[in-house]
Amino acid sequence: MPATTITGLASGIEWSDTVDLMMQIESQPVERIINRQDEFKRKRDAWTSVQGKLETLQATSKSVDTRDELLTKSVSSSDTDKVTATATASAVAGNHTVIINQLAEAEVEVHSGWADLNSTPVISGGAGQFDYIVGGEGYSISVPDGTTLIGLVQLINTAADNIDDDTPYVVASTIDDGGAVDPLHLVLSSKEPGLSNTIAVQDTTTLGTGTEFDSGTFTETKSAQDSEIRVDGFPVATWITRETNTIDDVINGVTLSLKDADALGVTIQIQEDLSLVKQKINDWVDDYNAVMLEMTVKTRYDAENEIMGILMGDSQIQSIKTKLLEVVAQAVPDLDAGAKFSNLSSIGIDIGPGGQLSVNSTELQEALETDIDDIIDLFVFTQSSTSNDLEYFTRTEHTKGGTYAVQAAYDASGNLDSSGTNTIGGYAATIENNTYLVGKEYSEVQGLRIKFNYPGGGAGTTSADIRLGTGVAIQSKNNVEIWTDSIDGVIKIVKDGYEDQITDLDDQLLAWERRLEIKRTQLEKKFLAMEQAVSLARNQGSWLSSM
Repeated sequence: MPATTITGLASGIEWSDTVDLMMQIESQPVERIINRQDEFKRKRDAWTSVQGKLETLQATSKSVDTRDELLTKSVSSSDTDKVTATATASAVAGNHTVIINQLAEAEVEVHSGWADLNSTPVISGGAGQFDYIVGGEGYSISVPDGTTLIGLVQLINTAADNIDDDTPYVVASTIDDGGAVDPLHLVLSSKEPGLSNTIAVQDTTTLGTGTEFDSGTFTETKSAQDSEIRVDGFPVATWITRETNTIDDVINGVTLSLKDADALGVTIQIQEDLSLVKQKINDWVDDYNAVMLEMTVKTRYDAENEIMGILMGDSQIQSIKTKLLEVVAQAVPDLDAGAKFSNLSSIGIDIGPGGQLSVNSTELQEALETDIDDIIDLFVFTQSSTSNDLEYFTRTEHTKGGTYAVQAAYDASGNLDSSGTNTIGGYAATIENNTYLVGKEYSEVQGLRIKFNYPGGGAGTTSADIRLGTGVAIQSKNNVEIWTDSIDGVIKIVKDGYEDQITDLDDQLLAWERRLEIKRTQLEKKFLAMEQAVSLARNQGSWLSSM
């Protein structure tokens, strides 16, 4: 065992303990670095927690930021065996009577009969074709010599020009009638119902030695037909016809799914589902409150226990909290003229301590019953234009709500003219594809695109006021998208800053570890030298004593 591992043999002093105590003093800066690093990690994790709450609010905001998502309509049928229905937000509450004269049907053609599936060829003595027309479109299937009935079925179903969305326009199959003679029958069914999807086998090229598969050998067992309905007694003497049994363009916002004919009429009742709208609003408020509570806990000072929140004094998180408070406290910008409600407090949603929202259920219910459309506008995006020449097209999360004056110059060809005055909200606008005006970057109209519709009459100028109403769900979603941007969002920047400091402190810890190793080695050498000197002195004393 090395001599340096045993201390105090000569001096009687356990100097290794002394070295440990001295190294504890030397290591105090390391403890401070570790504490600082731990603080940065806790701050980083605190921001991650806040980010999680914000992203939950963002997801909830996305689920209620359009009229169709928030303004839920319920629809019922008096006879679901005959017709069922669904409704979007654009449906108008009320009752409709639907009479179904007939359902849309797909045509079916059945061949007269064949001996077997796998043995008797449908063609021999050379290759041939099987030609047919569906909905006015001709199809030609190449049939090799010796192809059997089941082979013909497979050729029809897998022919490249007969496939749409992985499904053939005409579906071939077989049935077996169990008879003694030619019990197998080729069946051709149209993929889609409706009169425009009739099937016609062509006689120009026939399979077999004679006319075994020409048009005369097929029987139409089910005729192609359109659905026929009458809604609220209209039309009186004829029918509304469609090629499908799923009809979404007769009653605005309502999709009818026809199941069976009904001469007496089925009642379709459309109602505004206030309870579901109310629940969606409450869910949004809950997720908003969760964000505010998380930020409050992380930034407050607990006077009773004298504990500071880990993010207390953080200006970035305070800025986010302030912005969210502005969203719910201020009036929604540029609502439609005549709107009955301007902010959340006007419908019974008030701000309390810590920025928490509280919902007065009775007031909210009364507001919903008064004008549900205006309440929806407090949450969603709305827009309008004072001219058909210029209309809203799209926006980004950076576009602010407001009413913006738009000016456009155009040439005789109907294109926007870059030599003229083209502005949005007083800022020079960029022209895109000769048709769109794009808002100035780093302004309130950033990301806004306005579509130009040529009014005719040669070159000229036009103008309009474009209104963008951004409800609280839209504002919340847009703000969170900016804050959580994976490239330059404030949360990304803050967390990266903490990571950089944690990494820098890791480097400092490594440097201190090397420094402390050197220091310990130096101390041990000094004490070892002392031990050796004492040992030498004792040896000399013993020698002198023996003289």
